[in-house]
Order: sequence, then structure tokens, then C-alpha cells
Amino acid sequence: MGKGRTFASETRRLTDERTGASIRQMTDHPAISHNLYFSNPSWTPDGKTIVFTSYRCGKPDLFKMDDAAGTITQLTDTEGFGGFAACPSRDGQRVFYNAGGQVRAVDIDTLEESVLADFGSGSAGGCSLSSDGARLVTSLHRDGASAVVAVETDGSGFRVVREPPRAVGHVQVCPVDPDLILYSSDVNQRMWEVRIDGSAERALFAHDRSVWITHETFLGHSDEVMFVHWPYALRGIRAGEDEDRTIASFNAWHPSPRADGSLIVCDTTCPDVGLQLIDPKTGNHETLCFPGSSNGGSQWAKTVPEDDRKTRPETYGPQWSHPHPSFSPDGKRVIYTSDRTGVSQIYVVDVPV
Repeated sequence: MGKGRTFASETRRLTDERTGASIRQMTDHPAISHNLYFSNPSWTPDGKTIVFTSYRCGKPDLFKMDDAAGTITQLTDTEGFGGFAACPSRDGQRVFYNAGGQVRAVDIDTLEESVLADFGSGSAGGCSLSSDGARLVTSLHRDGASAVVAVETDGSGFRVVREPPRAVGHVQVCPVDPDLILYSSDVNQRMWEVRIDGSAERALFAHDRSVWITHETFLGHSDEVMFVHWPYALRGIRAGEDEDRTIASFNAWHPSPRADGSLIVCDTTCPDVGLQLIDPKTGNHETLCFPGSSNGGSQWAKTVPEDDRKTRPETYGPQWSHPHPSFSPDGKRVIYTSDRTGVSQIYVVDVPV
């Protein structure tokens, strides 16, 4: 078993009993499979190849799937892969991912791998790719400290952007300004922005720890950040500004936009009312389908976040029990994960015209 191993199509067609939505179950293996994190695309830009994570070889590794034929190929055979922390390149030829203290790239055709950055004993977080494809941003954790790091995709090097006096979590680059970086921190102040040269660091949407802010990402090709005020609303705020807006008032969980920002898809929990399609201009939303996921995590039934220092693995997950929906490049399909069968599998649902 290892990279290059192939699997026949596991696809089968389903229909959502309540909405009538057309669904394809894309994986059907006794081991966990899940799509990439909701803030990164799970398809290559041409929409022909799905990139996903599977544990079918005993640990999390990257795989590719022909969207039409359903055939599957293992891309990596490595230790320390983060599972969700990967993203396809802009030309669809490579997939960037983290493995322990390294940021790597794998060619989806030749399976050739390269190390773009080696942080030694440190641990790299999830990757976010700039709009021109030239740079990745990620988090670095080592020696009890955290940093925001930029990595050149041509392998020419990396640089530490900022080592703030706080935790660094989910790092993303702005779609319309490659020099603007968004990162998450702890429950005391969730969202921060900083320039690529380490300057102009500021809190985005100032709040105290009684306000639970989570799951931020950019709203399409813009500098507006949409974020969850759990469990009350999906909100939005422009980078560099102080005034926010309410996009939709319900328990939106993991929001992900169409590339053009014309529509948002999100999952829901506590209560689970299915995947919702949201109009970002009006806030109107309708149910796309019901994933039937177990939505693990004891904390999601609460309204105040648990202290990060006391968080247990079961507090917010396991992550593969969450749908984490996101759109295809053409915006006509949504990919998500569900463990409705007892094991997490990948599903694709058609979006109504």
C-alpha cells in the first residue's frame, strides 16, 4: 500500500428524501474519508478532480478522484499530515499540504513531491494560497510560540511575517490583496489582520470572551470577512474597518462562498437544519439537503466558548463528523462530509439553478 495505489469508483447516486436534491456519495470505504477544510477548495480549478483525505491505508493521506469516473488514486504516503490542511494550486497541477514541520507540494499526475519549507521541530498549520498562486500562508508553532509564515510556492524560501504575543490559528490570505493576511487567535479576540511585511497588525471585530466568534473566511473575491457569531448569526466585516453587518440571523456553522460571492453554503448544528444556501445580500436562506452528520463536539450546544487551555479533543469534534461544505469552481455543486452511515464519507450535491 502507498502512493500511486488506485481504487475503482465507489460512487452511488442518492436523492435527499426531504428536499429532492440529487446527491452522489463519492466514497464508500470502511475507513474515514473527508473533503478539505471549508475555506479551501476541494476541487482542482477545472472542476474535474476532487482532492480529499482518506484513512483507508491506516493514516490520513491525500487522494485524488476523477469527478466524472469516480476512480481514486493515492497521492501521498507520509506521516504527520494534518488531514484538512491542504489546497490545490491555481493551475491544478499540485496540491500543497503540511506534514509535521514541513510545507510540501505533490504533483497530482507524477506524484513527485517537494519540500517548500522545513521548520525543523516546529509544526505547520493549514495552507492558504494567494490569488496569483505565488505564495502560501500558514501558521507555525514551535518552542511554545506561534507565528504567521509566508511560503513561496516555487520553493525559493519562506519568511516569518509576524510572531504575535498570542496564539495563531487559521491563517488566510485576502483574495484581492495578496499582502493582507487574516489569522485567528484565542477566545479573547478571535480575528486579527496583518500585512505581509508584519506591519499594521490589528484586531478585526473587537469583542470580549463572552462573544463567541469563529469560522471566519473571505466572502468570495473580496476583502469582506464573513464570520460566525455562534450560535446567533453569520456576520461580515471589511478588512481594515470597524463596522460589521449581519448577513443572516440563524445558526450558520461553517460558511463557504461561491467564488464570485453570489451565494454562501453552510452547515448547521444545535439544531441541525441541514445545509443552507444563503443570499449574502438579503440574508434569505433555504435548505439544500440534510447530510445526517453526527456533528461531534460537546461545546456546540453552548453559547460561550470554552477556555482554549482546557479544550479536550471531543470539545469541538471530531472534525470529520462535520460536513464542512464548499462549492465546486463553477458553483453548481457542493461537496461535504457525512458519517450518516457510521463512517465519514464524501458526498456531492447539485445546487438548484
